[in-house]
Amino acid sequence: MMGVEHIENLSHTEGVEVTAIADPDPGSREFAGALVPHALHYTNHEALIADKVCDAVV
Repeated sequence: MMGVEHIENLSHTEGVEVTAIADPDPGSREFAGALVPHALHYTNHEALIADKVCDAVV
């Protein structure tokens, strides 16, 4: 799962915090969300961007 790999890599990057997850698949979203329990969950990236909760989107 590419998104999970991004989360794992970003979690080891100084100054980076994963604050949100966007995935249309509920199972994938929950799986990724388990890695960062504090993160907000979105069903698509458009909603995440519209909410303006992130400084960057990967």
